Amino acid sequence: MKVSKLEIRNVLGIKAFAADDLGDVIKLKGKNGAGKSSVINAILAALKYDALPLEKRREILKQNGSVSLEITGAENDRWIVQRIIEEGKSRLKVKSKNGVTGNQSTLNNFIGDNFVDLGKFLEMPRDKQAKAVLDMVGLSEPLAEFDAQYQAAYQERRDIGRDRDNIGFNPEKPEAVEPVSVSELAQELQKAQDTNTVKNRHHEEMHKATQKIQELETQINELQKQKTTWESHLKIETELYNRIEPVEIEPIRQQIANAEEINQKAGIYARWQETRTAYNKKDAEYIRKTAELNHIKTQKMKLIKSAKFPVEGLSYSEEGLTYNNHPLISDGQYRKIAFSIAKALKGDLSLATFENFSLLDPEAQAEVIREAHEAGFQVFVEIVTGSNPEGDGFYIE
Repeated sequence: MKVSKLEIRNVLGIKAFAADDLGDVIKLKGKNGAGKSSVINAILAALKYDALPLEKRREILKQNGSVSLEITGAENDRWIVQRIIEEGKSRLKVKSKNGVTGNQSTLNNFIGDNFVDLGKFLEMPRDKQAKAVLDMVGLSEPLAEFDAQYQAAYQERRDIGRDRDNIGFNPEKPEAVEPVSVSELAQELQKAQDTNTVKNRHHEEMHKATQKIQELETQINELQKQKTTWESHLKIETELYNRIEPVEIEPIRQQIANAEEINQKAGIYARWQETRTAYNKKDAEYIRKTAELNHIKTQKMKLIKSAKFPVEGLSYSEEGLTYNNHPLISDGQYRKIAFSIAKALKGDLSLATFENFSLLDPEAQAEVIREAHEAGFQVFVEIVTGSNPEGDGFYIE
């Protein structure tokens, strides 16, 4: 089905316009501001009014007018589609030549799931084009949820990595030594000193007793009793003296000196173990979070692969739209994809519009027309000219 006749009355600044016997390629030519875009927007208003931008709909509702399309199909199948604007309201009339009436639902069956101005689609930033396609296949919201999960997990992993790196863990393992108890060595030293003090005291007592005996020997007759007592005392002290073994002090002093160095090494090793444990804990968290990120990516790619894109070979990656697993890089590729999408989602009415058509170079224009012809599309294109042979308005070629 194609548009065979178009009539516009008092809509978007067009007082009266009519054209019939429309072919496959309708070129709207004229200077800037002549009303070419208004024709395309009027066609959109008739076919899919709600798809127009809000400001365009408001502009249309300010006037009382109408847009009428005659749509002709095979075997002389013919429908009249009329958008009527009265008193700030819009209403649609759809009627076949056989008197069968329809509504927007009937019209939607003609149009299909997608009716996009190809020129506007191509002028979109690449991310907007990708979003438009993702909206078509219902992926925008699920992918946005995956992206939100990924960003949250990525932030957590970054924080974990920062905490891990701030631990200051040195992977070079120091010498492993057991700490030495300085307090126990100090007690041993004190005990040895006490023992030697006792032995020295006994030695002094021995010397004192010997001196006393020598004194008493000169007074043996007078002090025999005292001598006996001191001899007994000497015997006792001698036995006690011989019973106690002297202790070497210097080795213990050296052990204490060595203990400080050993304990310093033991402290270094203990701190290394602590930082290694803390680092390994954070590193394990970092690895788990990385696995979570990879899982999110995998699930996201599964969702994308399971989606039914309107064109075979068309898909989506982090870089944007892809075709046969390769990024789209040229305007020509995007034009082909745009036509392929329109073709895949069209209904019985094979219609496309292309504003700003004159911005394409002649070769690209010819390519668009050829693609439209191959896809079986009727296409309305807008071409800016330097002057109009018929005055200030526009004309159709």
